[in-house]
Amino acid sequence: MASPEPIDLEKLEAQIEGEGDVVVERAWLARVHEELRALEAIRERIGQVFGLPKGTTL
Repeated sequence: MASPEPIDLEKLEAQIEGEGDVVVERAWLARVHEELRALEAIRERIGQVFGLPKGTTL
């Protein structure tokens, strides 16, 4: 399965600042969840790059 395009943060911000209610689709929520999990994994690996003990944060 090919990865979806990254979320366009500028477009998202424009929608947030717009008027009225916006319906959020489950597919979009799934993408956000996937990207946040990926970022979480990256954050956990940053310490390893700098040789810090596992669980130590910068």
